[in-house]
Amino acid sequence: MLRVRHVIVCGHHGCGGIKGTLYGGTEGPVDEWLETARDVLHDHRDEINAQPTDEAKVNRFAEVNVRDQLVRLARTKTVQKAFSSGQELALHGWVYDMRDGHIKPLMEIAADMVIEEIGRPDKVLV
Repeated sequence: MLRVRHVIVCGHHGCGGIKGTLYGGTEGPVDEWLETARDVLHDHRDEINAQPTDEAKVNRFAEVNVRDQLVRLARTKTVQKAFSSGQELALHGWVYDMRDGHIKPLMEIAADMVIEEIGRPDKVLV
């Protein structure tokens, strides 16, 4: 049983790990750690590549990565058990904008949401 009411997945714009996944150059333990990000890139490559600049590609990748990791978390047995038992629990997806120091909410998942119907987050980079 989870003993928290909020779980936060927070990525950040300009992320070096995201850049490495997008353009290559990672190796060793970092490369293994980024395996799930490579899955996200595979699933969203067209949307990411449609961004007008390299910076925009990295930032959009960071946003959809937060979304996909949040959905992955929501599907875990632990979270599903908390949701089904009526525990007050919300999953939050945030992006930290290193340029202005602000955290920008992307999305939230609660017990009453159908995971398969969760769409992509809006862009939060202004």
